[in-house]
Amino acid sequence: MEVSVAFLFEHELKSRGIAFTLDPKTGRYSIHAGMPILVSLDTIAREYSIDRDPDCVSRFVEAILGGGVTPDWEIARKSILFALEPNDYAESSDLRLSISRRVDHLPILVDERLGT
Repeated sequence: MEVSVAFLFEHELKSRGIAFTLDPKTGRYSIHAGMPILVSLDTIAREYSIDRDPDCVSRFVEAILGGGVTPDWEIARKSILFALEPNDYAESSDLRLSISRRVDHLPILVDERLGT
């Protein structure tokens, strides 16, 4: 039996005691952990479909929950990389730079603690 990313994501949140709701119209989760966080599983679902590693969902949740701390620029600048992402999201990033009709260039912060 194949396990879905949504199942793994919800299981991870429940095991941590994190409340959440799912908006059936957008498919996004609203996580209630101090401040509301809106989450789409599109990117992590693509990663999971490639390697079938359920730990990627745990790392994803860890990154979301630990994402509220903004590091000092001198520390963060060493960990900023650029990623190519599809630009078919319902809501696009304010930091994106469109490089084609289908692809955006986005800065990402790599968290060495999580191995991502």
